[in-house]
Amino acid sequence: MISAVNSKHLNDSSQISASDKITSIKPDQLAKVESVLFQSDPIKPELIDELHNMVFDESRAYKDDIYHPFTQVERLYNAIVVMKSGDLGRPAENSSNGARLLNDSQGNPLYIFKGERLFENFLINDVSGAKREQLAYLLDKDHQAMVPPTFFVDLNEFKLGVGSLQHYRNDVDRGTLSENSNFLCDVSQIDQIMLRTIFIHDLLMINLDAGSNNLLMKNNCPIPIDFGYSLPCGIEERSTDSIPSFDDRPFTDKEAQYINQIDANSTLTLLKEHHIDESAINIQQNMILLLKSAVNTPGITLKDLHRLYYSCTKTGGGWSGDPRVFFKGDIKTILLSCDLNNTSILIQKALEKILANK
Repeated sequence: MISAVNSKHLNDSSQISASDKITSIKPDQLAKVESVLFQSDPIKPELIDELHNMVFDESRAYKDDIYHPFTQVERLYNAIVVMKSGDLGRPAENSSNGARLLNDSQGNPLYIFKGERLFENFLINDVSGAKREQLAYLLDKDHQAMVPPTFFVDLNEFKLGVGSLQHYRNDVDRGTLSENSNFLCDVSQIDQIMLRTIFIHDLLMINLDAGSNNLLMKNNCPIPIDFGYSLPCGIEERSTDSIPSFDDRPFTDKEAQYINQIDANSTLTLLKEHHIDESAINIQQNMILLLKSAVNTPGITLKDLHRLYYSCTKTGGGWSGDPRVFFKGDIKTILLSCDLNNTSILIQKALEKILANK
């Protein structure tokens, strides 16, 4: 998968036609398949058809790896074939935003589709929540947060419009980690390591819809979904439930490595290539600086960042986490700063305040 530190393929492929992208694939087949799947423009069904013709033989060798691009080409092709037969899927259960499940030939869900119109009231000047869903996948380096494969697609041929298409996880336990779900889970049994990794990714994405209702569960291991409301162009206080709290242990070596290896330049370049608004890119830049400063400040823990990111609005609340409000106080000032030197000073002061209150 293309990551923020390897967005070169996206940039190189942007100057050639869709047909050239397909016919030129020979020595570096995998990289160029990725460049087509994760281009900044929405993928159209005819392009998926061409990809399928090219990788059909190879795709069978990777069928058990959901993250392999060849596997996803095969799945995308199957979904398109079914749609061309007239089966346009069905509304997703318990969905209030018009999401649809797209099926395979046996009627089993393959993908969940969210049209771009679902995100129009969000704080994004470029109005592309669907593209943000894709970027959450691209920025999940080495799939550490287990974001399902997600694509930016054009399904106007089926009168569904442009939107995001996310791999449907039919191997998860029932429902989501939410008190409104039929699936009840002992919060103390949740995989803490994965929960912490997901929170780091939520911070990187500045995910405003991060919460227990957007965590699928598989054997007590959380899997994050729904990133359309991330990478905001502005900051306002927003109430939500938070992800369940985790312990106050220091950053692990793996977590520190994960954060320190975030390449700010490559990440911001990727956002620019995908036409994300400059104001959102500025906020993203400040968040990366905050993450790196926090992980390299002795005494600061991931839970401290959790407290900084969320402000508790009341005690009690549901078993899945207290109601929270984003962007209140220091975090709002840090993210809205337009000068990196000033941002560094604000971050230092915020971290010193955290340490002083311990």
